[in-house]
Amino acid sequence: MAEIRNIQNVNPWWQPGFKPNSLPEFSLRKRFAYHQAQQALNETKLMLQIKGLRRLGKSTIMKQLILDLLEQKIEPQKIIFYEFSKLSTDLTNILQKAPRGGYIFLDEIQYCDNWRDILKEHYDTNTTTRIIFSGSVTLSYTVTKESLLGRFMPLDIRPLSFQEYLYLKYGNKDNLLLYNEAELWEYLQYGEFPELLQIESANLKQAYLQDSVLTPLLTQDISLYNIDKKEQFAAIFKALSSDPGQVISKKNLAREIGLSRPAIDKYLDILGDVGLIKTISNYYTSSRKELRSDKKIYMTTLNLALAYLGIIDLKKFPTLAFRGHVFENFVFNELSIQHKQIYYWKRQSKELDFLVTKADKTLLAYEVKAATAINQKQLAKYERYASQIKADLEMVNWNIEEEQSNLLKLLQQFN
Repeated sequence: MAEIRNIQNVNPWWQPGFKPNSLPEFSLRKRFAYHQAQQALNETKLMLQIKGLRRLGKSTIMKQLILDLLEQKIEPQKIIFYEFSKLSTDLTNILQKAPRGGYIFLDEIQYCDNWRDILKEHYDTNTTTRIIFSGSVTLSYTVTKESLLGRFMPLDIRPLSFQEYLYLKYGNKDNLLLYNEAELWEYLQYGEFPELLQIESANLKQAYLQDSVLTPLLTQDISLYNIDKKEQFAAIFKALSSDPGQVISKKNLAREIGLSRPAIDKYLDILGDVGLIKTISNYYTSSRKELRSDKKIYMTTLNLALAYLGIIDLKKFPTLAFRGHVFENFVFNELSIQHKQIYYWKRQSKELDFLVTKADKTLLAYEVKAATAINQKQLAKYERYASQIKADLEMVNWNIEEEQSNLLKLLQQFN
């Protein structure tokens, strides 16, 4: 009975006189990913998987989908929401309460044992029930042969882009020119997680990132993986956070951290799997050379990287070079919104930061400079580099307040 009462409590739309505006999610601006989730729910019968780092708004998106269904006059009793925890993991019991032809929303499903097998069986035998489930980035982790492949539509929830941050803060989707350099500094430091927009104190924002995101991620979420040296694992994340966007020597990193080379490979794979880093390869026309090339590593969220380093105000951080690396990482994260495959290009002392393939299959190179202006000598040098691989060139510099700046063009193009 306790669990039944809990289900009733978290499904207030079952109660007579329920008003949609009584839910906090009713008044919140919708993340861009909400519209993708809504489209997937309307256009496919597959299960919908909503996955991402903690505190990015997955539960909010689910509640807003429920509000949308209620607005479509779906019978309230046909919509069930349940949030799992360490103390509540009985997925089978909850699924048994799902009405035929209804919708069941399962939040934090990673806490349930054998959830893939259970969902597969229910999906295969209850073809009219729509299932929407969410969880941490570890939803991709599996040690079993059983798979939900072909039965669900994946939706990865990313940290806020700069434009989405501005939209959630101000309600303006299009005009980036309304905002200034101060907003970009704030975003780099504290703008990638929706709830941070409601917190004013830098110290409280730091505490939020540490206690609500980083600590659970580096303890609970990685508990699925066989990590026998957790201190060294954390040391790798700190080393990468201290030097974003640099070509990583695994040999040097192994010596610095005190791990074997295979352990470094394993831990880097885990950091990528849980959504903290992304790697890119040196561009070659030969797939073998590309695979064997040294990798650059970028942080998927600068907010977490800076918080882990204890940097409260990036503007006051003494090393200009570090700020340049942060800006380059920011541009990478913006580019990755549009491009699944990004490379860098390096031959001896010649280097271009990013290389992508355009829709017409031609190459486009990006060179990123933290300076507010780029001189003609620099431009000519990088144009020569780009011409070697027959790529067009875009120079991106730290200038967000001029209407024609390449940074603004990039942000408007990829958001």
